[in-house]
Amino acid sequence: MDWSESSKDLLIAFTAETEEWATYLQTVLKGTVKENSIFFYCLGTLQLQQADALCLSAYKCKLLIASKGLMKRLTEIMRFHLARILHPPESVVIFLCGIESTDKLYSLVPIEKRCWELSCDQDPQEFVQLICSVIQQGISDLFSFTLLYPSVKLGKVKKTSNNNMSLWMYSV
Repeated sequence: MDWSESSKDLLIAFTAETEEWATYLQTVLKGTVKENSIFFYCLGTLQLQQADALCLSAYKCKLLIASKGLMKRLTEIMRFHLARILHPPESVVIFLCGIESTDKLYSLVPIEKRCWELSCDQDPQEFVQLICSVIQQGISDLFSFTLLYPSVKLGKVKKTSNNNMSLWMYSV
């Protein structure tokens, strides 16, 4: 695999049961995210070394498709590696597929509760907009996104001491 910067836009982490969703998301993103910059990681099928986890965490956007099956099958080693990959939280999008909230995921995987959340019930345009915003602009420019797509779960805006606006995200 080519680990150059240009090929590290989007990591899609999924299980065998959500592979169709991963393929669907790739289709939805076609034309907006370069196909060769998307890496598919099927949880539980690849043996992940520590160095691989560090390389995967370098992706600009990490999309985790969270499902009931994933929650049931999360082994201790999978939880450890997910915690290493899903960092920093502002670069992580958790796609809820058949589950209502991220509560169980956060109780199983030691990651910060400030990740972006999408649901499979939302409009595909929201998927595209959020993922592309995370890839292209980073968290500092995503406040306007929350105004356009209020159904995406986010946190609150906080003024810093120098009167700059910063977005603090958390799961509701």
